[in-house]
Amino acid sequence: MGPPLKNQGSSARVDRSQVMGYTGTMKNQNNFKGYLRDSNKAFENAKSKGLNKPGDFMYMYSQDNKDFFKNIMDRKYISFEI
Repeated sequence: MGPPLKNQGSSARVDRSQVMGYTGTMKNQNNFKGYLRDSNKAFENAKSKGLNKPGDFMYMYSQDNKDFFKNIMDRKYISFEI
């Protein structure tokens, strides 16, 4: 949890995993052990391995030597080996 957000009261907090540029390990109640890496590198890797419509996907996280992306329309995940 980070500092309070401006104009949202003292109870609003920032989760570091939601901050742009955060590259640490993410953990939650389900013991998720994914991490964030440079999204540009993740997209370049995915495009080199067959991702032909990168504008249709969001980089989500990396785990077990794979980058995971979520389709912006149907919310289905795909992954590519790093």
